[in-house]
Formats: sequence, C-alpha cells, structure tokens
Amino acid sequence: MAKRIIIILLAGLVLIVGFLGTLYYLITHSTAGEDSSGSPKSGIMGTFFKNPENAVESQGNGTTTVGGGTTVIQVGTSSTVTESLTVIPASIVYVASDSPNKVVLAIESVGKTEKGTVLVAIKALTFEAEGATSLNPANFLVLIPRTGGEIHADFVQGNFTNMAPGASYAGNVVFTMPAGRSTLILQVGSGQAVVFFEFDFNEKTFRQVEIS
Repeated sequence: MAKRIIIILLAGLVLIVGFLGTLYYLITHSTAGEDSSGSPKSGIMGTFFKNPENAVESQGNGTTTVGGGTTVIQVGTSSTVTESLTVIPASIVYVASDSPNKVVLAIESVGKTEKGTVLVAIKALTFEAEGATSLNPANFLVLIPRTGGEIHADFVQGNFTNMAPGASYAGNVVFTMPAGRSTLILQVGSGQAVVFFEFDFNEKTFRQVEIS
C-alpha cells in the first residue's frame, strides 16, 4: 500500500514538473521571430503574455518636454527631435465657442527653434460651459508667412475632447515653418473673426498687427 502511494506521488510530481517546463517554454518563446509583415509573432501564449524584450509601445500623438531652453518633440516611438527653443510669453485669449458651452482659448506662449519647429502653448478654459464640449485648437490657429499663404498645424498635443465644464485643459499646437526666420505671424480665430499677432524672436516681443 505504501509503495503504491509513493509511486502515485512520484508520477504526480513528474507530471507537474513537465507541465511547468512546457509552460515556461511557451512563455519564453511566444514572441520569438517575425511574421511576413515584419511584426513579432504572438505565439500560442501571445494573447496572455508579452516578452518585455519584444514589447512594442503604442504610437501616440507626440509629447513635448520644455525646460532650460530645450524642447524634446517625440512623435510615436521612432521620431524624436531635440532643439533649442526660444519662447515668447503671451497673453492672448479668444472665445472659441459661445454659450451654452463657452470655451475660451488662451495662448500662453509661442516658441520657435532655428530649424523651424513652432510650439504654441495653449489652454482651453471651460469655466462658463454648461456641459461637456469638444474643440480642435488647430481650427483657430494658423501661421501666415510674409510671402503669403497659410501654414496649418502638424498636430495638436493634449486632449480637447469631451472637456468637462469648470476646468482647464493644457496642450500645444505644433507647426513647421521655414528655418532661419526670426519673425512669424500667428492668426488667431476663424472665419471673419480673426486677429493677427507678430512674434519677433530677436527682440522676444509680440504685437497685434493688421493684414490686408
């Protein structure tokens, strides 16, 4: 009787060790190799486990960190640009949408690099809104070159969708203009209700201007 129990225990131990060994193999090999599209294979356990060495971060709209006169602009995971940024503080407000869900767009600063990257730091204020609201800040900001035409935003950083009332939402509107320019003109508004501001990055000043 005792001998049978020992045999059963040994058999059970062998099964457990075999199962754990197989599980370990599946986990460690589940993301090895690539499929025909060049993406890592998920493997049989890929739905439940991800090898940290093969994990791929999701693509984002871009992030910007500004400090010490330097900005780091990252688009997704592969395109990162680090440039010296000259920033001009501003105090421009524009009513982007009226009642009942009033949103005020505040432009806090405009920064430019020698390579032509322009960052317009903004806040969307919903203090007078009665309910959730959304807007695209790129619809209210355009760069106007001296040679004519318009430069529209490359992308917007920040979440301006389903904004709750009584709050403030910060972000950046990012543009690309020709390199080496010391001034730019920012158009604020849409339709007929637009105003223009000239930013001088040599003098680090801005002023409202008229454009015919």
